Amino acid sequence: METRLSGGCSCGKIRYEAYGKPKHSLICQCRQCQKITGTGHSPQMAFDTKSIKFSGDLKYFDTIANDGNTVSHGFCPTCGNPILNKPAAFPDSVHTDRKS
Repeated sequence: METRLSGGCSCGKIRYEAYGKPKHSLICQCRQCQKITGTGHSPQMAFDTKSIKFSGDLKYFDTIANDGNTVSHGFCPTCGNPILNKPAAFPDSVHTDRKS
């Protein structure tokens, strides 16, 4: 049986489903993730871009990571919840910011 994980934002306008196991999980403690979450860290799971599907229209903004690469952050335009980030250093990965 294939693993299926799902999540989304608080208002429900953005949802995702990921199939298969995550590539890895991490707890990012970079300054940008601290600002986005309002805490000292951001728990994330990385999935292959081909194994995750999104519904709803995310809004994005880009930041520059400590290594100099661009990271695109996706948020719900209604409730503002962080949903994902796409690090340019890992073009075949999507990191989910929120699980539910």
